[in-house]
Amino acid sequence: MPKLKLEFFVSGDEIKELEKTPPVICTFKNKGEYYTFVGDGGKEKEGFKISIELPNKEIKFWSPNMTSQKTIAKKYGEDSDDWEGKQIELYTTFQKVFKEDKNVIYARIPDSGEPEKIKPEKVDHT
Repeated sequence: MPKLKLEFFVSGDEIKELEKTPPVICTFKNKGEYYTFVGDGGKEKEGFKISIELPNKEIKFWSPNMTSQKTIAKKYGEDSDDWEGKQIELYTTFQKVFKEDKNVIYARIPDSGEPEKIKPEKVDHT
């Protein structure tokens, strides 16, 4: 099995650096794909990666964690085929992962600048 070329994946440290001039708005450049890799302990695992364009126009792979996947799916749907061309905002949080402190990347949906449309309640005037 080929070894991952981690330099092609965006890192938490890269996003932390981009956060110095927020917001870190990124655009999905493809539909994403599942891949197989060898994890800790030599165990074969499956991951999801998708290409994103960073604010500096660099294109990298990103493997969103489950929290980020749920955030994205809530807005854009569960089928990543529908994500291409859509935007997300990336941010980091410093936390312990497998006994190591690191910048972990999370996604949120960028503010469109428009107020959220609220469906009016049905009121019975009889």
